[in-house]
Formats: sequence, structure tokens, C-alpha cells
Amino acid sequence: MKSPAKCNGERAYFTREGKYLALTTENLFERRPSLVIGDRVKADIPWAEGENAERKYVGVIHEVLRNRTLIRFDYNFQQSYNYVDCRLEFYFPHYEFRKQHYAISRAAENFGEQFLFPSRVQTRECPQLDIHLNDEGNLLLHRCRRCEWHNYILNSEQKRAVANILRGEIRNMPHTLVPGTRLLVGTPSSSCADVITTRLIESGVLKMDDLTRLVSHKEIK
Repeated sequence: MKSPAKCNGERAYFTREGKYLALTTENLFERRPSLVIGDRVKADIPWAEGENAERKYVGVIHEVLRNRTLIRFDYNFQQSYNYVDCRLEFYFPHYEFRKQHYAISRAAENFGEQFLFPSRVQTRECPQLDIHLNDEGNLLLHRCRRCEWHNYILNSEQKRAVANILRGEIRNMPHTLVPGTRLLVGTPSSSCADVITTRLIESGVLKMDDLTRLVSHKEIK
């Protein structure tokens, strides 16, 4: 599968960095889709002559850093490259997509398609917790007992989401978290994960070893 054109380059050159050829890729780390380890790149020299005019060289990405990507090509190109400009095309491997498709098929097999892609809303006969949100933004249990907010700076939409979760009127989801529950939070980018991590630490409610920040194998070095 070919990558979007923004990852490609008509005039790009490599620098040597140990056993790799390094390609400068400013701000590429936070782009979507981003280059990852294992992606392939095809390079050719537009003004090459003779037998090299149509030759393409295939390399594999070994590391993605903040402002450069480390690539290994075949031995001949790796040794003979003399800092000339190249035309580059990046390609995504199919392995990651096969894993994702397999995971979806297993989920559909075990839970059913309605679990993954529900076409109708299934409600309980009665909510799991008789709680309501009044016009002032206060949580009321059994319409009389007021529950204090742990976080007072939530906006109205966030408060409504909390109330809906606690009521639990929809079957299967949402689930109410009980004390001791481990929660895995996924984010679209590393910077988003950093913000959530910082907010959780600043809240002061977590103890030592309560929080683990998982880092991708292609995280910035």
C-alpha cells in the first residue's frame, strides 16, 4: 500500500549515520499516517544515465526519530551513495493491516457484529443507578441526595457524560469503574498521551506505581 504523497519527495538526500542512511523528516513524527519501523522506501536517481536510469533501490526503515528517519538499503547502494538527490516513495507493509483484520474477525466471531457495530439501542428496564443531573449541574442520587463532584471544572457536556455512565441504561456499555480497576487510555498521538499523563499526575489522586506510561517502540529519542 502506497503512502500519501506528503511522505514522498521529489528531491531528497541522505546523510550517513553509522550503518544507516539518515533522511531529514521535519515534524513527521506527529503526522498521520506516520512512518513506522518496517515501512519501505523506494529511491531512484532521476538524472542517472545508462543502466542505472531506471533502477530503483528499496530500503527499510529501522528507526523513526524526532527529525530524521534511519534507513538501510541494499549493500551496493549503501556503499556507493554519494549524497546525490533522490526521488523517494514510501510504502506501508501489509503485515499491520493483516493483524488488525484478524483482530476484528476474532471479535466479530466471539462477540457478534452487533457488539462491534450496533444497529439499535438496547436499554435496561431500569437504570443501574438512579442518578440525575439537575439544571444547576449537580448530581442527585434518588433525586434528593446531592453527590459532590471530584473535579469541579468539568463542563456541562462532561458532567452529562458522567451522569449517563453512572445511570448505565444501555446494555453492555457503558461500564462503571470500581475502585482498583485498571484503565488503558489510548490517544491519537504521543503529545495527547503526555497531556493526559501530566493531568493525572497533577491531580494528586494517584499513588506510586498507580500510573504506567506505555511508549511505542518508535517513540522519540
